[in-house]
Amino acid sequence: MTTNVLVTVTYKINKSKADEYILLAHQFLGIVNNSDTNIKGYLYVDNDEPGNVVEVYECPTPESYDTLEDSFNDATHELMSRMAGYVLDRQSVRTLIQKG
Repeated sequence: MTTNVLVTVTYKINKSKADEYILLAHQFLGIVNNSDTNIKGYLYVDNDEPGNVVEVYECPTPESYDTLEDSFNDATHELMSRMAGYVLDRQSVRTLIQKG
């Protein structure tokens, strides 16, 4: 897979529940990484401030990330809802396109 696009999703979670959240996030990213979408997802946590989280998705096109959620079943949507319960503030999503 050629990665031409990076999508970052940045947000804060309750740091006292960071370990619980990370388990859910890894479960979710396992689903993403094993799907037929050619998208790979990774989770990064700020070492100094464990409540600051960044998800990074390597995508072949900008549209591939936009349609990712369409590939999920009900169990994955339920997992996403559980994860959302840990998020303390609004997510910041950035799409970066490789040039050159």
